[in-house]
Amino acid sequence: MKTFLTRTILTKTIRSIASLLCFIAIASFSKAYSQTVTIEKATPSGCYYYAGASKTTISVQIGWTAANSGNTITVTIDGNTATARTIKPQSYYDPGIGSVVAGPIVTPQVVAFEINSDGSAHTLVAVLKNGSTVLATSSTVTVNAPSPCAPTACAGTDLGGSVYFDNNANGVHDAGETKGVSNITVKAFDKNGNVYTAITDGDGKYAFSAATSNAIAVTNFPVRVEFTNFPAETQGNAGPSLSGNASNVRFVNAPGCGIDCGAVSQSKYAQSNPTVFTNLFTNGNPLVAVNNDDAGKMAAIIAHDYSNMTKFNYTTVATTAQVGSVWSHVWNKYKKKLFSAAFLKRHSGLGPLGLGGIYALIIQLLLHPLFLIFLMLQQLV
Repeated sequence: MKTFLTRTILTKTIRSIASLLCFIAIASFSKAYSQTVTIEKATPSGCYYYAGASKTTISVQIGWTAANSGNTITVTIDGNTATARTIKPQSYYDPGIGSVVAGPIVTPQVVAFEINSDGSAHTLVAVLKNGSTVLATSSTVTVNAPSPCAPTACAGTDLGGSVYFDNNANGVHDAGETKGVSNITVKAFDKNGNVYTAITDGDGKYAFSAATSNAIAVTNFPVRVEFTNFPAETQGNAGPSLSGNASNVRFVNAPGCGIDCGAVSQSKYAQSNPTVFTNLFTNGNPLVAVNNDDAGKMAAIIAHDYSNMTKFNYTTVATTAQVGSVWSHVWNKYKKKLFSAAFLKRHSGLGPLGLGGIYALIIQLLLHPLFLIFLMLQQLV
């Protein structure tokens, strides 16, 4: 009887301990895998004037726990679902190569809202969902926008202008080129050695004026104006215009509000597979071109696609009889002309213009270039 009673008590004790451990495990599992979403911080930028209005950018850092692939996090400002930002936690994405291989997206992530810089308070909320089912909601966070800021103004005896995207790279601020480049550093050096600094606003405008505390006295002119700190792959234009905004260095004799600078972003204009021009050298006299195997019949300037990886797939642009041995090539994109200079190469003869020859080819159609004998440098002496 005593042994039976002991076994009964021991069995109940073991069951109680097992139940307690199971409860603890379930509680720990629930705690470890509870799904949450949090607005960790929200930071407004300074006020900037853009498109006729004072603006600020609110950067919002979002964190989460136990979110699964297929869930979404929606972040709204002032309850406006039309401008909501969406995060897809734990998902993979296409980094721009055509394949969804990057990721997974992990906590935390940052989203941004551009709103009017009106000096008022704005509310932010983040919601974690699985389809239409709400899994978690963050606490509401309030952020204050900066006070409105005045546009950059230039008038009277001020010095100013704008930095703009020169879409056709011609060095002239044409009608329709209205998009400005912000955060460009503009320095003015007056005749006495004083240095003044301005920064372009969201519309690309800048001014040296009393309102911006960097006015240049009229008696300190002339001044040299330099534009620097261009964005990556963007540079001050050096287009063909002699009287326009063709340089990021300007010399100004008197106050004025039209001292502009065109900016060109090379990445916006380069083709994905451009045509490459290069040269070939042939042993022999290039001025002999009677038979097909004569040196003069051989290719001297060729063109091919940048992606071409073979030595046979090219177009002959000029023969050795036309240009002889050449080396340096310059492309004028405005006139669609290729200029090639004569080059002294052992065993390869010079073309009809000799050592001082510069040849021009009009490449309107690659298969039918118009060949021009351009000039001989000896004639310029």
